[in-house]
Formats: sequence, C-alpha cells, structure tokens
Amino acid sequence: MRKTIEEIWLADIENRYRDIQIV
Repeated sequence: MRKTIEEIWLADIENRYRDIQIV
C-alpha cells in the first residue's frame, strides 16, 4: 500500500511539474 501511495504522489507531482514546464 505504501508503494501505491508513493507512486501516486510522485505521479501527481511529476504531472504538475510537467504542466508548469509546458506553460
């Protein structure tokens, strides 16, 4: 379960970071 939360957290941050870089 911990891995799932970490993966979701990392994916969310990476998605936000990518969105900021694209803008």
